Amino acid sequence: MKNIIVASLFITSLLFVGCDDDPNLITNVETCSVQGTIVLENTALDTINAKIQIISSDYESMIWETEVDSTGYFSIENLSPGYYSINYIINSRHFINQSATFELFKDDNLFFEELFFPIINNDCGIEGYITFEGQTQVTDIKIYYEENEEFIIDRTIQSDENGFYETKNLFPGKHKFVFNAENYAEVIRYPTLLPGEISLLDTVYLEEVVLIQHSSISIDGNLDDWDEPLYTNDHTSSWGITNDFADLYLAFDDDSLYIALSGGFSDTENTINLYLDTTADSVGINDFSIIQGGDIGNHLRKTVTCPDFFGADFAFSGWALQYNVCVVSLEDPATVDTAIITSNIIAQTDVIEIAIPLNEIFVDGIIPMHRELSLVAIIGGGDDVSVADDSIPQQENALEFDSVFTAKFAE
Repeated sequence: MKNIIVASLFITSLLFVGCDDDPNLITNVETCSVQGTIVLENTALDTINAKIQIISSDYESMIWETEVDSTGYFSIENLSPGYYSINYIINSRHFINQSATFELFKDDNLFFEELFFPIINNDCGIEGYITFEGQTQVTDIKIYYEENEEFIIDRTIQSDENGFYETKNLFPGKHKFVFNAENYAEVIRYPTLLPGEISLLDTVYLEEVVLIQHSSISIDGNLDDWDEPLYTNDHTSSWGITNDFADLYLAFDDDSLYIALSGGFSDTENTINLYLDTTADSVGINDFSIIQGGDIGNHLRKTVTCPDFFGADFAFSGWALQYNVCVVSLEDPATVDTAIITSNIIAQTDVIEIAIPLNEIFVDGIIPMHRELSLVAIIGGGDDVSVADDSIPQQENALEFDSVFTAKFAE
């Protein structure tokens, strides 16, 4: 398979300043053409496999696409006068794509001088360390390269028994690294490699995944006898006993995801925000400070940030346990006040129980295979910038999460 690094090197050429009253700038006739030749530094590595795109600057849309012949020559006719961009796209990671801008006047036949593409080498590398919540183990690392805004698998490597990994002979450009270890949450990183450099990736922390059990759920304000907490808090709140919580529970049945918190909460002072990443695709909200809105939006807006692999899709807001107690969709950060999801919620000082319908979380209410659920909880805190040091998972710095609590639906 041929490899591509897609990059943009903008070359401005043949740019003229035209006037609306210039008689040569007539846009309703197709009397112009462009032609040219591209030259690769070493055609032995790749046959000349390239395409040319002409994009109208007025409409920002591609109006013509063609391929070069075996010698690198191309020609495009029947163009109207106007401003254009031209993209040279080489089907090989050995070369960086290039672009240029130009202007055509009536009857122009523009010839581009030979455009030279210097070869780039796979002289990049990367190394780093993995740390584990539990016992260190050998980890699979899948490496993808970016091609036309998609990621294509390049190779799979493994860390050693101490969590160290390295690999060389990578091409420059953006990559995706996927870290997988049995019984641990997947972690994704997106490093950009520079020519000729060995990059050091920040240490990756792998968190153990716990199973969410399929069980019979009763939302009645009392924890069921079968419940075993998936997370136990051993931290005393610096905000006082009204912000203490004991355990977090997760379960699911055929209809709902069940979340419960136990503790000695206050119904006038306590604040609880739960942010859920249910899609495991890093697409949701990572920086909660961008959440907008009135009462609910302002309450959910926090200055905390999470790892790149976390992106919140939903949030539970329990403001003083009696004000704006609801689950909201975070798909549109500006409309959280109106994106309230109909959920079964009981909130009191001993326990908070939430049942979110699965059809609000997953398509047709069907949990995808191997679906993981990631969660951040902020217990305590006041306005949109105040955050207590009580969180799930517990962090030394309450404003920056190094990890998130991750669980997987039992299979």
